Amino acid sequence: MSRHPTGVSDIKTIFILRQVVFLGLVVVWLTGCDFYQDEYGNRKLLPAPPPTIVPYKLSGFPYGIKRGDELQIVAGETSTFCRLMGVRAPNQDDACFDESTEFLNSLVAGQVVHGTVVGHDAQMRASFRGYVGDLDLNLEMILHGYARYDETEFPGSEAFREAESQARRAGRGMWQSTPGRSSRLNSNDGRPATSQKMEQDQS
Repeated sequence: MSRHPTGVSDIKTIFILRQVVFLGLVVVWLTGCDFYQDEYGNRKLLPAPPPTIVPYKLSGFPYGIKRGDELQIVAGETSTFCRLMGVRAPNQDDACFDESTEFLNSLVAGQVVHGTVVGHDAQMRASFRGYVGDLDLNLEMILHGYARYDETEFPGSEAFREAESQARRAGRGMWQSTPGRSSRLNSNDGRPATSQKMEQDQS
């Protein structure tokens, strides 16, 4: 039986080990990345943003709205997966899930979203207090009845608590007698109410 010289065998072993290490590094790099489609349908690869000291300001265009309390914010070549702080939208199997998702999309579509990231949850989603102009997205979702106030995540907010009380009393969104029937509010013709409007209702 013929055998390779020792030098040739060592070279082959080194080559294989280098290939294994290279493939391992590729896998690690890909697992730390996120994908999104731009406005032209091109699939783009975005590195996961590094841990950042909170709180910090965040601004960009919304993307990937799949439920009423989550969205991605794309700024340049980075994407941040955000969850609206203190807001608990219906789950996929719950009544009003589609309406809640559609309503958040209607608030942010084509707009620049800005706000503050105050922390991260167990799934590393950014806890976000978001705005479009002066419109408070977190408050709007609760005020229109498309989300509950999650006091465990944002305790002591009288504005959020009062917004949910108003939504309940008015039978808006998920508080309708037959939730899930309408994707817009009859009481306000589907137009976003502002925080000023809520204050007027209180007076």
